[in-house]
Order: sequence, then structure tokens, then C-alpha cells
Amino acid sequence: MSESRFCGERLEEIRKSHHLTQKQLAKVVGVEEKTISDYECGKTAPRVQKLIRLAETLDISTDYLLGLTEDEIPASQIQYITLSREYPSRLKEELLDYLELLKLKYVNSELPASSAFIDY
Repeated sequence: MSESRFCGERLEEIRKSHHLTQKQLAKVVGVEEKTISDYECGKTAPRVQKLIRLAETLDISTDYLLGLTEDEIPASQIQYITLSREYPSRLKEELLDYLELLKLKYVNSELPASSAFIDY
């Protein structure tokens, strides 16, 4: 993997949006805190397995971390839809939101009637 392709600034932005410190992220990913700092500063890039672990932990696509896309579509939602790059980002966001609503609707409709209104 070319180090120049990895976007450390994106990693830092996403990490902060998840309210994680470098130390916390490092622990989850299985690297030293300095390694996360080096990724974010562009001094080094993660190997493939660590890149995948970062993406899974932060729920973001590896393509976004690599700068291959501008779409911040959570990795957990990529399985639902692949959208054309020509679509405006707001349309993509709304489509993904709608898919989540549909998912909830159909998951809830498959629950037994007695469990549909459980108060937690």
C-alpha cells in the first residue's frame, strides 16, 4: 500500500467524531498510541489488516480512509447499497436513512405481536 494514499487527516477526523483518544483507538486496533499518531500525521500508513481493523472500529469504509472516495458512508451500510458517484451526497444520505427505516420496519414486523411493544 502506498503511504501517500492513506488519508491520516480523515482518520483523525473520524476518530474524534467517535470521541476516541489515540490511546483508546490504538488499544482496540492492537497498535501503540504513537502508531495512531504516525498514521494521522502521515508519517506511516497502516498495513492492510490494521487498515481493515481501523475501518471496522470506526464504521467507515477503507476506500474513504484511502482517499478513494469522498463518501463517508458507514461500512455497516455499504452492504445495503452501492450508489453512483453522480448522485448528490444529500440524496445518498437520504436513501441510506430510508433503507435503515425499512430495515427497522421489516425486522419489527417479523417479531411476535407480544414482543413488538416491550418497554425497556
